[in-house]
Parts: sequence; C-alpha cells; structure tokens
Amino acid sequence: MLPTGWQETLHECLVYGMLFKAVAKDAETLDAIEMRISYKPLLEVVSQWAERKHHEYRREFERMGGKIHVK
Repeated sequence: MLPTGWQETLHECLVYGMLFKAVAKDAETLDAIEMRISYKPLLEVVSQWAERKHHEYRREFERMGGKIHVK
C-alpha cells in the first residue's frame, strides 16, 4: 500500500482543483443575474487562492514521484 502522505497530497490537489473550477463557474453564473451587490471580486479571490493551492499540491505530488494525467 502507498504511504498516507502521498494519498493526502493527491486528495488535496484534487479538492482544490475542483474548488477553483466550481467557484469560477459560479462567478460566471452570477454575471447573468442582476444583483445589488457584486460577489464576483470575492469569488475571483477565492478561485485564485484555490488554484494556487491546487498547483502547490500538484507540484508536491510530482516531487513525490506521482503523475497526474489530464484529459
């Protein structure tokens, strides 16, 4: 069985990857709705933060010898 550290790093990479994509998609949806307050700047900050964390964990996973194949 593979070490727990590797599994945890892969898990975090995937979670942050899904988070930044979901937040970006929500921001697009909110653009279509007229609102008094714009949440887009906040969503952009959260999405960018999640994307940075995703890439940080991805680099760590690759340093451990793992590979992620994206279709």
